[in-house]
Order: sequence, then structure tokens, then C-alpha cells
Amino acid sequence: MSMMPDFGVADPSPYLVTSPREIASLLRKLSARGQLVRLAIQGGSDTALTVLLEIDEDSGSLVFDRTRSALQNQLIADGAALWFDTALDRIRIVFEADGAALHDYLGQPAFRCALPAGLYRLQRRESYRVPLRCPIQIPFRTAQGIHLVEAELRNISAGGIAIVVDEILDAAIGRLYQDCRIVLPDGEAIITSLRIANTQQVMLPGGGTSRHLGCQFLGMTSLTLNRLQRHLLWQEREQIARGGG
Repeated sequence: MSMMPDFGVADPSPYLVTSPREIASLLRKLSARGQLVRLAIQGGSDTALTVLLEIDEDSGSLVFDRTRSALQNQLIADGAALWFDTALDRIRIVFEADGAALHDYLGQPAFRCALPAGLYRLQRRESYRVPLRCPIQIPFRTAQGIHLVEAELRNISAGGIAIVVDEILDAAIGRLYQDCRIVLPDGEAIITSLRIANTQQVMLPGGGTSRHLGCQFLGMTSLTLNRLQRHLLWQEREQIARGGG
């Protein structure tokens, strides 16, 4: 395995996609749009631009164009390890190939490699938060048993949520709550663990205070994260369409 690129996040593993069908679908979109792809050769010592020409699920392979450099093309043909880095709908796409071989594509020289077993799908603006109000259920254990605390979700991002919660909930920094259920406006439910990252008392206009908590997602699968990211993009498009973006 070659040297990994800078993902821009401390731990890229939550962004890893391993579904062969989803990987092929993402790569096919890149190919159809003729999206430029940055190619890092030999751990990034050489970089070039290419495009994905063909995605073949039956053979488990992808075809990409040659670079403009004869030396780089020779390195690729000699089996250099490769990292592909690009963006799709403002979401960064990164994947690796152990090597590629020369290939004839429609009578033109190109390269062919195996479809990746894993692909990183990273939202560029992880700090971007979508205003969103919907209920969230948080299991909270008391002396009488487990209660489902209803909180109001105010903002959501790929990294976590901001909620307004009743005083009954233990909001100590670092407190972990498992099996929390977020029901998005379109009816889709997301189950995740939440860790309290910060807390603050907010003064209300009519007097009194409310408690706002910042919570971090923990243990979210790549599939669930992808669903959430798609929802965020949909929300953003809706805001822009309404003139609010």
C-alpha cells in the first residue's frame, strides 16, 4: 500500500465506502461527467491529471486516460501505486489502485486497473451546518429505568448535531448516549451514538434559559453517513432554491 494522502480529517475511516455497487455508481458518475482526477504516483512524488474513461463492473475494472508525461506513463505501466483524488458534487472522492496496466481503449492507449475495494467519500465543508428542526430520542437511564428523552434538534452536519434538551438529561462533557434516533423531515430515521462535546445555557427572549448541547456522532457506519450527507446536500439545494442559501 502506498503512502496515504492528506484527507483533511484526523480519522477518515467513517468516510470509507465498501459497497461494490455504490463504488461503481460513484465512479460511473465521475466518468460520465468527464471529471478531472488528480493522480498521485509513487506516494505523491509525481502528480498528474487524468479522467476515468470506463467503469466495467462485470470485469471489476476501470479504465483511465494517460497523462501528458511519458515518464509518468512509464511509471504507471511499470506498476507504480496510485491514488486518485477528485470531487463529485463538492464532495471529495479518494481511492487507491495497487497498479495499472496498459490498455487499448477505442483504439487509443490508456490504462486499466481493478475497481477499488474501498473508496473515501469526504464532505469538504464538514463544519457546514444545516438549520434543521426535528425530534430526537435519547435513551437515558434513571433509577426508575430507561426513559426516552425528547430533544429538539436545531442543526445537523456530517460531524454532529446541536440540540435543545430538557434538564433531565445528564449533559456532562464526554457523556455517551447510544441508540439515539433522529427522524429527519423526509421520514428517514438515523440511529447513532452521541457524545456530549459542549454545553451552554442560552437566554430566551421572554426570560428564562434553555440548554443547548453540541454532540458528536460516534460509530456511524459509512452507509449511514452517506445517507446523511445526501440529505445535507438535498437540504442545501432546497435552501438555495428558496433564496436562503
